[in-house]
Amino acid sequence: MESEYVISVKRWPAFLLGAMLIVLIALLVAVVVFLASLANADRLTPIVALVLVTAGLLVVLALLVWSMLRTITVIRHPPRLTANGMRLWLTPVGEYVFVPWPEVTAVRATTKGIGTGLYVHVNDPDRFAGGASGKARKIRNFAQRYGGAPFAYPISSSQASLHGIDNALRGYTNGWQALRREQSATGFSRD
Repeated sequence: MESEYVISVKRWPAFLLGAMLIVLIALLVAVVVFLASLANADRLTPIVALVLVTAGLLVVLALLVWSMLRTITVIRHPPRLTANGMRLWLTPVGEYVFVPWPEVTAVRATTKGIGTGLYVHVNDPDRFAGGASGKARKIRNFAQRYGGAPFAYPISSSQASLHGIDNALRGYTNGWQALRREQSATGFSRD
């Protein structure tokens, strides 16, 4: 079995989303109970309010569950570096794919706000769509959101973590690839 370097992906977003999910469910139950008690009146307004508020909260709940599942999937499929290339999670199509080193054009770490992301750029990301135009469109839209990178991961911005990724990239590619560290939105370099 060939050696590999597994890049650690941030886990706190999943915990935060889980806590928000619990709070939202409790809020949904409280609002439904409160509005149902008002519905005993002979007016139509409390019933309409109950339906609208419940529908709104269910939409928010669905989006939160979707975000949490997507975050957990990314955590379960971290980037893996080997001597032959990288195994990466292609979020738009939900597949773990292998990208040989010659196909990797850049690996960059960018800090925006409170988060740091690892972005992997490749030659011809449409090839991962397998000829399906719908998949190719999803991949292009995702890549456009992340500066042209079809692979994006939340990572730690600690110097030790970034240094470890850089060393692994340089080691597995014989110095051909290195981690590009970009300036944050504040204008300060994270090097």
